[in-house]
Amino acid sequence: MGTGGNFEDKLQLVRDPHIPDVMHVETKGPAYGNVVELCVWIIQKKPGAGDAAAAQFTKITGRADLTSPKLADGTTGWGLLARQVSTRPLEAGPATAMAIALFLEEKDREQKAQFWAESVELMAPKP
Repeated sequence: MGTGGNFEDKLQLVRDPHIPDVMHVETKGPAYGNVVELCVWIIQKKPGAGDAAAAQFTKITGRADLTSPKLADGTTGWGLLARQVSTRPLEAGPATAMAIALFLEEKDREQKAQFWAESVELMAPKP
């Protein structure tokens, strides 16, 4: 597999420490090179009072807290906290995760742009 990306199947919801009704998502997935730039969106379509969404993107200066977490398979990947952007919070359950990224492939040192979207399971926040 060349440069690309995916999300872990299960992503953790995180309660904002300062605003209890706000939920963020710890997004993460495999990295097949170094992240140059990354933007993630997590959405849940909801009936009635609007949809729920969280988003985040790296910046060349600051990098928006890009991390290198251990993944479920034991490898190291990329991680980025997607912050709630909707008035309605995300909830545990199914969601759609989308990302667009620019990776620098280690093998040939070429930059490759990737877009991916997939279904994920949001896990209830830890107590």
